[in-house]
Amino acid sequence: MDQKLVYSILEFLENGAKSGENIEVASQCLADAYQLDLKNAEQRAQLSVQPHSLQEVFEAGLASLTAGSKAEQPAAPKSSSTNEAYDAAFSKFLSSLKKTKFFDGVVEGSAEYDNRVNKAKAKFDEKFAKVKDSQTKAPPTAAKAAPAAPAAATAPSSTPDPVEPTPVESAAAASEATTDSGKQFAEDGVDVEAAEVLKNEGNAAMKEQNYELALEKYDKAIEIYDTNAVYWCNRAAAKIYLGKYMSAADDCNMAIALDPKYVRARERLASVYRHLEMPEEQEKVLREALAIDPMNERLKGEIDELTRAASAPRSGAPAGMPGMPG
Repeated sequence: MDQKLVYSILEFLENGAKSGENIEVASQCLADAYQLDLKNAEQRAQLSVQPHSLQEVFEAGLASLTAGSKAEQPAAPKSSSTNEAYDAAFSKFLSSLKKTKFFDGVVEGSAEYDNRVNKAKAKFDEKFAKVKDSQTKAPPTAAKAAPAAPAAATAPSSTPDPVEPTPVESAAAASEATTDSGKQFAEDGVDVEAAEVLKNEGNAAMKEQNYELALEKYDKAIEIYDTNAVYWCNRAAAKIYLGKYMSAADDCNMAIALDPKYVRARERLASVYRHLEMPEEQEKVLREALAIDPMNERLKGEIDELTRAASAPRSGAPAGMPGMPG
């Protein structure tokens, strides 16, 4: 499945779909399977089709197919196995750099973050071009390298140099060039892969409604990697299901401190306030989240619902928690 299509599906589930356990789990599984992250500015620039929505794209495509006229059908985007291999290789390289100190102290989505992404891409393209040149001179039996993409603008010299990928024979092999940087990060004391395994096991336990086990897995993930906002937010989800609301609020606030633009952490905090029947605090947090993500239809709907509820007689128990682990 094309990454751009999967990315659009994730955006739809994040912003327009009905919230719930199954939706969250499906989103997480898709994101993990295709190595996608809606918070990643680089992926958003490359893959998002906004301002068009997935629904609009679907309806336009269906209308075109129904008409049966090839002339009216939008031209399919050009793609090749080489370009796909290049994109996959660079994505893996960038993911590995995020596990090193190259992005330390930089907020994703900021100008400095974009500068460092551009510098990483320039370095990767430089190495990728060398691979292409070496294979142009190789015997006919040698694997063909993907053509190099134009180098991106280099970031200011004050930023650290990223770890360069090692020479490879093909674009697919280029994706393995991040091994050394990952090992370096582990040697610095953080085993990111082990923490991710524990997080994913926690997510699986949440899907099975085994919240005690999920809490245990998230605890261990945080012990390994305590500066990952997602882990704190996921642990808050487990605690909410277990009725540990004040402790869940602490975890949400920690996630927000680590990543001030993390919308889901604020949604979870709003859920805590809902369970504690604190509507004013709940609305405040939801509006903070909407200020960060003003196109999020789910947030708008929750705020509207809260506003309507405030003007009507209160009845029944608080609603459930929006969303599952990220």
